[in-house]
Order: sequence, then C-alpha cells, then structure tokens
Amino acid sequence: MSKRSLILVLSISLMHSISYAYNFEVDGIYYNFIDGENGEAVSVTYNGTKSEYNTSRYSDDVIIPEHVTYNDKTYTVTTIGTRAFEFCEYLQSVSLPQSITRIESRAFNCCKRMVPFTLHDGLEYIGESAFCNCDLITKMTIPTSVNYIGRNAFSQATKEIIISDGDVPLSIECAYGTNVIEQIYAGRSLIAIKSTNQSNSPSFPKLIKLTIGSRVKEIYLDFFVGSSELTSLDIQDCTEALKIVGNIQLKARILNMGRDLIIASGLFPSLTELYVGSNVRMIPAGICKSCTNLEMLNIDDGVQIIEKNAFEGCTALKILTTPASVTEIGNSAFKGCTELVSLTLADGEQTLTIDNTGNRSYSEDQDAFCGCPIDQLYLGRSVVLKGDGVCSPFPKISNVVMGQQVKGIPKYMFIGCNLLTSVQFGDNLETIGENAFQDCTLLSGADIKKCTTIGAEAFKGCSALATLSLPEGLQIIESSAFGQCSKLKSLVIPGSVTEIGSVAFDGCAGLKTIRLADGDDRLTIDNLSWRIFEGCRPDYFYLGRTVSSSEKTNIITNVGVLEIGDKVKSIYPCMFQGCDNMEELTIGGMVSSIGDNAFRASPYLASVYCNGSVPPVCKSNTFYGCPTDARLYVPKGCKTAYTTADYWKDFGSIVETNEDGIGDPASGLKGDGDGDGVVDIADAVRIVNLVVGKIDTLARKMEWNTHDPQ
Repeated sequence: MSKRSLILVLSISLMHSISYAYNFEVDGIYYNFIDGENGEAVSVTYNGTKSEYNTSRYSDDVIIPEHVTYNDKTYTVTTIGTRAFEFCEYLQSVSLPQSITRIESRAFNCCKRMVPFTLHDGLEYIGESAFCNCDLITKMTIPTSVNYIGRNAFSQATKEIIISDGDVPLSIECAYGTNVIEQIYAGRSLIAIKSTNQSNSPSFPKLIKLTIGSRVKEIYLDFFVGSSELTSLDIQDCTEALKIVGNIQLKARILNMGRDLIIASGLFPSLTELYVGSNVRMIPAGICKSCTNLEMLNIDDGVQIIEKNAFEGCTALKILTTPASVTEIGNSAFKGCTELVSLTLADGEQTLTIDNTGNRSYSEDQDAFCGCPIDQLYLGRSVVLKGDGVCSPFPKISNVVMGQQVKGIPKYMFIGCNLLTSVQFGDNLETIGENAFQDCTLLSGADIKKCTTIGAEAFKGCSALATLSLPEGLQIIESSAFGQCSKLKSLVIPGSVTEIGSVAFDGCAGLKTIRLADGDDRLTIDNLSWRIFEGCRPDYFYLGRTVSSSEKTNIITNVGVLEIGDKVKSIYPCMFQGCDNMEELTIGGMVSSIGDNAFRASPYLASVYCNGSVPPVCKSNTFYGCPTDARLYVPKGCKTAYTTADYWKDFGSIVETNEDGIGDPASGLKGDGDGDGVVDIADAVRIVNLVVGKIDTLARKMEWNTHDPQ
C-alpha cells in the first residue's frame, strides 16, 4: 500500500473515532436530538467534542428559533443543553423561543457580557449554575411555569429574583452560599431540596429583603440559614394563613405581616420593627418572644387575638396601641416588657379580654402584662379580666383616661395600684366592679360622671381620696365600696341611689358633711353586719328621703347637726340611736311617723325643729335619753297641736318659729327668751346661744354646699 493510501485510511478511521458534542448544525447553532433522530425535539448545545466543549464559542447576538429543519425533518427546540453557552465571553444577547421548557446546568455559566433576557412562560426547569457568573444579569424574573431551580442557578451576579405569582409550588435546591442575591420576591410556595453534597454555608448570605406574595401557602426556612444581612421580611396581604416550615431563626429586622402565620415560637429574635396588617386575625404565640430590640409595634385594626407569649421579653418596647378589633390578649403576651410605659387600648364597642392568670406573689406569673411598668393607660372600651389572679394587670399605673365606650371596669382592674394618682372616668360608664380601685393609696379624687353600680370594696382603702363626685343615676353602692377612705371630707349621695351595702363608708373618719340627697324612691341600706357609716363623725348629716333597712340598727352614731328633708315620710326604729354628739335636729314637714328609739340616747340634743304642721306619730322611747330641757321649735300656729300630742308634749319648751326660724316668746313678753314670764340674764344667754347655733348650722350647710352642685 502506498504512503498516500495509508494516510487516507488513517484519516477516515480517525473521523469515525471522534465523538462530537452535537448531532447537527443549522445557521451556526448546534443541536442534539433529545429522543433520537426520529424524535420531535432537539436541544441547543455547544460546538466541540465531548471532551473539549465550545472550541468555537457563540458570540454577539444569538437568536434561537422555535423550530429547526434537518434532513427534511422539522424539530421543536425545547431545551438549552448542559454548558451550551458556557464561557461564551463575547456573547452579548440571546433570544429564547417560547418553546423552551428546560435550561440545563451551566447553560449560560460565565457569559459575562450577556445582557438580561426574558424567560417565557412555559419554561419548567432551570438547572444548577445555569446563570452563574452572568455579570450583567442582576435581575431575573422566574415565570409561573418553572417548577424546579437547581443550586446556585443565579450565583455570583444576580441580585434580585422575582418568582412570579402562581399556585404550583417551586422546588429549589439549596445553594452552596455563592449567591449574591439581595432581594427575592416569592410569588408562590417554595420547597427546599437539600443536595446530597450540600455544604453548611448559607444559601442567601447577602439577602436583604424577602417579599412573600399573597398566593404563597407555605415556605421553608432552610433557604435562609445564615442570611445574616436580612433586613426586611414583607409578607403581603392575604386572607389565607401562611405556613412557615422549620425552626430556623430569621435575622430580619423589619417584618411586615400582612396575613396570619402558622409558625413556631421565637423565629424572629432580631426584629426591631413589626407592622401587623388588617388581614391578620391572630398574632401567633411567641412570634416575637425575646425580641429584645423590638422598638416599633404597629397593629392595624382587624387583628382580633394576641396569643400567649407573643411579645414576651421585648425589653425595648416602650409604647403600645392595640386597635378596637382586638378582643383577647393571652397570658404572658407582653410579660417582661420592662420598658413598656404607655398603653392605649383603642376605642371600641367590643369587650377586650385580658388574661390575668396568676398572682404576683409567685414567680410563675402569667398575666398578660406581668412585669410591665405601664404608668399611662388609655382605656377605650370595656375590659374583662380572665383567670384567677387577684391582682391588677397594671401595678405601676399612675394615670388612667377612659373613653366614651367604656361600660364597665372589671373586678381587680386597678387593685393595689399604689402609684395611681389620676383617673378620668368616661361619660358612659355603667359599673365599677368589686375591688376595682381598692388600696390605690395615692388616688386623691374620683369624679364619676356616670355609673349605675359601684361594687363591693371598689374604692376601699383609698386613703388619699379627698374628693368624690357621684353621679345622678347611680343606683347601687355595694358593701365597703368606700371603706377606709379616711381623707374624704364631704359626701353627697344622689337621690337616684336605691341601695347602699353594709359598711359602705366604714372608717371615713374625715367626713365633715354627709348628704343623702332628696329623692322620691325609698333608699334601702344593709345594716345587717354593721352600720354603713361606721366610724364617721360628720358635723352635718342631711337625709333627703325615706330609708328602710333589713336590720333596725342605726346608720350613724356621731353627728353634730342632723337635718331630715321634706321628702322623708318616715323614720325607722333606732335609725339615729346613740348620736352622742348631736346638738340640733331638724325633722322635715312630710314625716308622718318616727319609730322606736329613733333618736334615743342623744345626750347633747338641745334643739329640735319639727317642720310638720301635724306632729309625726312617735313612740314613748323615740327620744329616750335625750335632755329633758331640749327645746322643740314648731311651725307658727302649730304649738297647740304639739303640746297636746303624745310624747311631743313632754319637751321642756315648745316654741313657735318665725320665718327666720327664731321662736316667739311663749309668754308673749318681748325679750322673754325662755318663756318664764320674766326678762332677765338667762333670756339673753338663751337668745345668744340660739343665734350662735343658727350661724354654726348655716356654716356647716355652706360647707357641704360647696361640694354639691345641686
């Protein structure tokens, strides 16, 4: 064989032994059959052998057709093959047809001059490192049709990824940590796929902002391991809850919560700001537990429940406003918020339930605001305290303002708040519960504008309470309601009150004047256990209506001047028995009967003014133990009626009064003050004492009038 023939044979043999990376080429683009030459689809590949790819790399602008014809057969271009454009450093742009369903691994790796292009809807698969190191592709939108993205698909260059809204979950293989992605918009559920050779480095170490769209149903936290620069997490509005899978703590500083979350406790330890949107119905348990840097908490109207421990230990939180929609605050919800000083419970018609479980004498307290030094409270609606805690949720409170929609103050609401100095009551209050303000030892005044019931011991032990205004319309004052309010000086009980409980004003030793205002309805008092004014020593007491009692005992024992108004029709037995300081008594003109021992044992009683033209029916012991020389003053022209009436005629002196209330001489002799028929020094002393007594009585009346706008 000649040398030339040998070379030809060797050349032919070499050609058969070389395996090229492509099956055919059309218009400068290289293709491979996907299912063989008889199939229907082809993929774009590179020019070269299988061992040395892209020996003649693509450059400039490449337009990939949707269909290509080879050997008279037309194929659909569906795939950008593995490494098809890898290292094509002079490639400037690529136009993909809508027929592309897959972009395989490293397909555009290191195409550093390639400008961004659109991924069409219909694409389903993006392989590993498909767009790695594409320096100019800083933003990429993933169409709804994509269901899989390989690891590091956009690493090194891409800074923003937009995953279009959709209902089909997107599976993403966790990366090696070479991503420089700063912003992600996730428009559908994301499922994390861990690689068998995955390293421990974070998937998105440079991530700053993550936005989760309204159609996302669940998201896996595996993606965000080590995303230490994450500043903002924006969960967009939706009525359906978002499930966050995993227990990895997110480092986000700002959270916009636009929907309910199904989430584990304590996933946001680095939050500084939380904005809760109007579509959220429940703030989940422990969501911000131990977020020690949380300073801003904004809750929109629409939120209904703040679950237990939600903000426990948020030690930087200083101001809190809960909207009108919130109906429940769970136990320990704000426990340990040691800087929380101002709380606004916004105006609303719905009652708010606050979990008040536990007692502050134990370390395991679980009440909603345990350990919070709240000193300013705006109460915009009625509150119910839930649980067995005999304590106030706000032990450090100093100032309370109530809105117009507050209907009731619950039992124990402010019990033991010994720093409370000021309370502004609302105009539509109906009830003040038992022990509501008990032992608020710095509370100096209570101007109650409207209320129907004041519960037992509601203000008991408010030892600094000096002024009290009770509204017309008040009906019931329960037992010990104002017990031990020792600095209270003047008391006016409105005519609308129909019931006063036992020892309601027990120990109010500072009271100088007491007025039970005029009223048509009978007042019922409970003297069963002890008298309602036990321990009170007023200078002046006014009774403006008829009183009944289940137990016929006296209501007060120490009074200087007692005046019974013209609305009173009867005085029950023993009602004022033992008033050992009483010097003057006035009985209204409508009193028709006086019971046994009603004024018994009043040893200093000097003057009795009975204004009725008809002497009231009384008993032999009505005035038993009163001085025999007490003078009885009766209306002009009525002396005869009294001098002939049983028991009234026993008074030592009966004098008819002028309009000024000073009696006419019984003898008719001018200047005969004691009516003995002789004008002497005794008459002068008698008249002087009478005038001084009238002036003293007038002064006492003026004193309680200054506290009574009526």
